[in-house]
Amino acid sequence: MGIIRPARFSDLPYMAMRMRREDVAEVYAASGHSPAEALLLGLQTSSECLVAEYEGRPTAIFGVGPAEGAPEIGIVWLLATDEMPRLAVQALRVTPPILERWHEDYPILCNVVDARNALHIRWLKRAGFHLLRRLSCGFEGREFIEFTKLKVPQCANP
Repeated sequence: MGIIRPARFSDLPYMAMRMRREDVAEVYAASGHSPAEALLLGLQTSSECLVAEYEGRPTAIFGVGPAEGAPEIGIVWLLATDEMPRLAVQALRVTPPILERWHEDYPILCNVVDARNALHIRWLKRAGFHLLRRLSCGFEGREFIEFTKLKVPQCANP
């Protein structure tokens, strides 16, 4: 059984050395960063950064932070190890309340995902994100898919 907890700087070396090959490729394609650089940047720029832990080891790190110049937009991200599939069912169960909490600060959640990263694309769809369009962008100019999730307003009864 896994747990979700706040991320710590001490999680980063373990995660950087064991990051999924697809996530390493996505990080480099998007930014040119190494896994360690991307993880540090994610932890430093996120308003909330969490770790999914399995058998005492971090298996995924994810977070949200404000978009530059647009504080109502939250940039969501996730990087994982090869052990993440062991937590897939639990991850899908805990995702909705985390996204609801993030929507309290950010009515719009969005980012881009490497078009080659099938695991992340499946998770985004199951989590209720909408895939918008394909873009050529990032450090390598590869194909990424823009995604978003909007806060559902509560309607008053007539």
